[in-house]
Formats: sequence, C-alpha cells, structure tokens
Amino acid sequence: MRKFLIIILVMSMFLFSVQPVFATTNPHVTIVNPVPGAVIYSSHLLVSVKTTEPSTIRVSVTNQVVTVNGVETSVTLEQYQAITDRSQISSVQVGTAQTFTSQNNLSFHAKRLDNIPPGIYRVTVHTLDEGGNIIHTNARSLELRSRPESVTPAPAAEAQNTGATHFLTNLLRAIFRD
Repeated sequence: MRKFLIIILVMSMFLFSVQPVFATTNPHVTIVNPVPGAVIYSSHLLVSVKTTEPSTIRVSVTNQVVTVNGVETSVTLEQYQAITDRSQISSVQVGTAQTFTSQNNLSFHAKRLDNIPPGIYRVTVHTLDEGGNIIHTNARSLELRSRPESVTPAPAAEAQNTGATHFLTNLLRAIFRD
C-alpha cells in the first residue's frame, strides 16, 4: 500500500508540474532575406520567405518607431535591440500584409517594398491554421539607412592589378600574345 501511494504521489507531481511547451517559431518557415541584424543602404526592401511544408503564411513589415520623452528618436539597430522598456516602441504598418498559401514541400514568397524611409523595420511571418488563427510567428529586425552619396567604387581593373596579380596578368599576356 505504501509503494502504491508513493507511485501515485510521484506520478501526480510529474503530471501537474510539467507544463506543455509550444514553439513560438515555425521550423518550416525561414526568412531568407533580410539576413539577421541586417543594415541595408537603400530605399527598397526585398523580403523573401522559404517554406518547407504546405502551409499558409502572412507576411507583414512594420516600422518600429522609438519614442523617448514624447519625441520620436532615430536609433541604430543595436540601440533598438538594447531597449528594455518596450512601451517606448510603437509599430506602424508598411504597406499591407500579404497572405500566401503553399501546397508544395518547398516554396518561396517574395515581397518588394519601394520608397521606404530610413529607420528600424520588423519583418513578421505568421503561420496560420485553417481558421486563419496564428499558430507560429517568425520575426526579424533590420535597419534601413539612406545610401551615402560620397562613396565612389574603385574601378575593378585598377583595384586588382597589384603585386602577384599584376605579375600573373603580364605573364599570361606574354604567353598568349599573337
């Protein structure tokens, strides 16, 4: 009788102490672009999502506005991720959220947003069930900056012809000359 009570006690402790755990992200949905922690120098944003099972997803992009003492403040991605008081952050929807249904085991969905001002953005992908309810959420933050106009790329031929490369180029020209 005593062993029976101990077994019942242990089983009840196990059953009532273990809480169910649900994954917050869907392992079958991957945000391909933008990459984690990206800093993009453009006014365009390309969002690409890969799904590896038949599913329905909703892709949305929001501008994360940080308000300090009632004033909207421009912050970098690192500063945004370090904010502990989430009440300082408000989200503004960019464009409309798009729903995409895939019947294949491998599918890609791409969305391009044009003329976006610099700031911190959050790409959110919700996995939906048959009733349209959210069952998983994948998200990624990025920083969009305006392209600096003073940067001029060096010509490729001048940048590469130094040292050993210059020697090999001259050697190949000498060998294959008519």
